[in-house]
Amino acid sequence: MNLVFQYTTMIPSFLFRLLVIFLLGNTLLMGQTKPSQPLPLTAKEVKALGYGNMSFRQKKTDVWQLANGITVYSSRPYGGHICGFAGPTPVFIAVNAKGKITGIVPAPNGETENYFSYLHEDKFFNSWNGMTLKEAAQYEPDAISGAAYSSEVVKERVKVAASRLINKK
Repeated sequence: MNLVFQYTTMIPSFLFRLLVIFLLGNTLLMGQTKPSQPLPLTAKEVKALGYGNMSFRQKKTDVWQLANGITVYSSRPYGGHICGFAGPTPVFIAVNAKGKITGIVPAPNGETENYFSYLHEDKFFNSWNGMTLKEAAQYEPDAISGAAYSSEVVKERVKVAASRLINKK
């Protein structure tokens, strides 16, 4: 009887330890800072930025030049530790020759489209239009009701990318 009691009290302890190990491992994997594969800019994002069917070329990894001189940066290399519910949520940031942001659109990600549709409807991605990268790195837009977590993740992604891009110039 004593032996049975020992094993039954050890099982919950073992399961609890296993759960803690799993959760810690998952947290470490989600918070990894190693950049993922480069994200290609596509005609879909160029159109979403408001440039229709404009041609573009890749200047280097995560940087593209549109035919009108606008430079588009991917936030992918910056802020890899900033994740939504379904992992990284990178954005594309379009900047004109004067250093002003002309548009921000989400890059492909695993987030639920419904939440990002709230951000589009409320023109959240337009919040940074006309700002310099320095201004964008400090800007704190209000979160969007119904998509507060997604708003925060995008805001942090833009802030980190903008501050890193300032230092690269």
